[in-house]
Amino acid sequence: MTQNLNIRASEDGKSYIIEGYMVVFDNVDLYGTKFTKNTDFWESTTSSTPPLMYDHAMDAKLGLQMIGQVTKKKTDEIGIWFEAQLDKANKFAEAIATMIRSGKMGVSTGTSPHMMSMDGDVISSWPILEVSLTTTPAEPDTIGHLSQRKWEDVVENLNLALEAVKALSSKRTPAASDTDDESSASLTEGLDAKTLGIQIDIEQHKRSRSAVAYR
Repeated sequence: MTQNLNIRASEDGKSYIIEGYMVVFDNVDLYGTKFTKNTDFWESTTSSTPPLMYDHAMDAKLGLQMIGQVTKKKTDEIGIWFEAQLDKANKFAEAIATMIRSGKMGVSTGTSPHMMSMDGDVISSWPILEVSLTTTPAEPDTIGHLSQRKWEDVVENLNLALEAVKALSSKRTPAASDTDDESSASLTEGLDAKTLGIQIDIEQHKRSRSAVAYR
């Protein structure tokens, strides 16, 4: 799947319109579970326009603040598509819009733990009570991020980056005349940055698995 989330300005210019898939059928997520066409989303008894949140209200700055509202949703062969409105007046709107455009934002749905049920690895009951924009979705196809890479590859890359940084550091002996070795310094800094990025990915992956009622 190409980048899932799309964003555009509304006709009156007062809000952003976000669209994409909140649920993708038959994809195994980072929990090892999946939604199917037979999953009961309680559509006849829950709101067709659930609130739009950021990171399931777990963000320290935004907290329980609604950042928008789902205005449309429909089920097709791929999953559950949605359209939502993000108010430009929200002070975090521009930052969120930038992250969506750069492909760093995904989508996740939230429910109440006592209302969900499983049948093996299939989620059989999942009333959607809120939709969240998040950088750490459990569903691989809502974001072009860590979840589209094999976990083993991420760990391997981290180990390689760490070893490379250690090797370069051990070879360089600080000296008063050692001022023109910019290439080695830049390479070390670059590897440090890559290592930090992978470490952030790992922390995001761990966090994405921590909430039972989020997918």
